[in-house]
Amino acid sequence: RFIPVAAPDFKISGYDKKGNLDDDFVYLIITNSTTLHVTGSAQIELLMVGGGGGAGGLSSSPSGYNSGDSRGGGGGGGSVINTNIIISAGDYPITIGAGGTFCTSANYNTTAIGGSTSGFGLTALGGGPGGWVDPQYNYSINDLGASGGGGSKHSSSGKAIPGGTALASDANGNLGYNGANAIDYKNAGGGGGAGGPGGPGDPGHEFVGGSGYPYDITGETVYYAGGGGGGRRYYPAEPGFGGGKSCYGGGGSGQSASNAAPESGGPGILIIRYQKLNLPFLMIVR
Repeated sequence: RFIPVAAPDFKISGYDKKGNLDDDFVYLIITNSTTLHVTGSAQIELLMVGGGGGAGGLSSSPSGYNSGDSRGGGGGGGSVINTNIIISAGDYPITIGAGGTFCTSANYNTTAIGGSTSGFGLTALGGGPGGWVDPQYNYSINDLGASGGGGSKHSSSGKAIPGGTALASDANGNLGYNGANAIDYKNAGGGGGAGGPGGPGDPGHEFVGGSGYPYDITGETVYYAGGGGGGRRYYPAEPGFGGGKSCYGGGGSGQSASNAAPESGGPGILIIRYQKLNLPFLMIVR
């Protein structure tokens, strides 16, 4: 693994938060779209996470729609990790993806998808929206993001949307997994996460969101981009580690008749780490 090193004249501005791991390492957190201004040169390590997908939610109540049916959890945003990027003086536009809004027939292929996070020539895709189904809007709407959204099933018609397929296998190295199928109309599927698929396969837990990806770039291991939990009629939804609207890249948890409203996805993030060095620029290989 390369150890990121900065030249003595390296400076960077435009970030939201700065921290020190010890006397040598610095990390920068970017949670809003910005332009980073760089002087000097450095080798950096970065973690880039796209916005999480929104959970399956209510439509405009078409004929035959059963408001008691549960809806799928949103997929976690894609996660890109690169430990060997060399940057030099200049301006670097950064886009931070927003979390997707909860999914309806009107926005399943637009704002329900998590926004992509991009910068330094890399892109972390946003998460796919959670599924929902009714007789008039039987869309396969949950395979449009880095991790697939959870599946849903309609009680009266028996129609179902399976767990969404992850789109995260691309040249950027996005990490993402598939969403889970619904067990029945009472228990929708969990969204996939950056660290694992929705629903771990344990009996009675197929609706749980997939795990986020655990990574330590700030001095502690954090799970990023977990899947949202599938909505359940009688119990609260269970997001995966790093899932839910309050986690970076987390997929939103789905709605059911007896628990909270469908969640939006969590926002994206970019974190940069480098090592300070009071010597001419060099690269160290461990």
